[in-house]
Amino acid sequence: MRLTLIAALAATSLLTLSACKQATTSDNLASGNAESPAAAAGGIDGTWKADLSSVQLDQKPDQLLLEAGQFSCATCTPPLTLAADGKFHAVTGRPYADQISINVDNDHDVTRTSQKGGR
Repeated sequence: MRLTLIAALAATSLLTLSACKQATTSDNLASGNAESPAAAAGGIDGTWKADLSSVQLDQKPDQLLLEAGQFSCATCTPPLTLAADGKFHAVTGRPYADQISINVDNDHDVTRTSQKGGR
């Protein structure tokens, strides 16, 4: 759920940035680079604000454990246990991944990478 929320916020930020870059100025009008009135009246132009009262977050935090070269997540659905060796390992029951890799970068950082169909 946390990744979904992060992805949604990132997408909103990208849309907001792209709308800011498309603002017309008098310089654009003078040089002939202005958008047509139909394109300027697009449905996503304007200021976007998130309604934080409608956001539903998980009530329980994830329980992640990295010990003796093994990564495990007891609260994941389904629960997950993998070797933290940086290699891809097959997993089942996940809609967006059929292989997951856990790599210990240093004492404070761990990289988790997922693949679906080799991508």
